[in-house]
Amino acid sequence: MDRQDYTDRVLSSLRRVTEKEREAIRSELDGHIEDHMEALGELGYDEELAETRTLAAMGDPEEVGRELN
Repeated sequence: MDRQDYTDRVLSSLRRVTEKEREAIRSELDGHIEDHMEALGELGYDEELAETRTLAAMGDPEEVGRELN
């Protein structure tokens, strides 16, 4: 799963949110993912491994979506 898939899966778990709210959540998630990946990159991780580790640290996307509801 890549970061786009992860974000899409989180968003698909959301209920009763407006399109504006959905896009704000997408932006927030993208920012967190980017920040975490950047930090791992500074520690020497290559981009692929940084993405894998970041998404694992974020947790199950469906659970994240349920929590955001």
